[in-house]
Amino acid sequence: MTFMFDGSTYDPQRDGHRLRNNTQRVLVYMLDGRWHGKADLEPVGGAAYDSRLRDLRKANFGGFIIEEERDPTTNGTMSRYRLDLSSVTNEKVEAIVFWTISKTKEESALKNARTDIRRAIKMMNLEQCRGMLGLIGTFDIATPTLTTDLNVAVYDLWGDDAD
Repeated sequence: MTFMFDGSTYDPQRDGHRLRNNTQRVLVYMLDGRWHGKADLEPVGGAAYDSRLRDLRKANFGGFIIEEERDPTTNGTMSRYRLDLSSVTNEKVEAIVFWTISKTKEESALKNARTDIRRAIKMMNLEQCRGMLGLIGTFDIATPTLTTDLNVAVYDLWGDDAD
């Protein structure tokens, strides 16, 4: 798969990272195979969540089958969407979830993520931190680097109490 956004206003420097992240979040959110409407998808994929769904349908983004129907909760005025799980393979999901634009941008994103993690941890109490660490460890995509970053950030804030 070659992940190439397009469009006359697309600027890779300005838009690439945001569109990639939104596409990743929409895909992961849709993996439950349930119907999702605007209220579900907009906070996850941004105002143009429907464009991310269109991207995921394209062959170069995995060719996922995404069903669309009128949302009965809006009297049919809006659409809702469901990922057909028969079109999902581990390879396709991994390609999207672990997709990066460049090593430089990846390092910058990791640095920003570490800053965000530390900021979030400072707003949590010790029990919330412990719960988050336990939850992160259950994800298949939890990397040793991420888990170590979380543990270090919690220890920096809570010291010996974190054990």
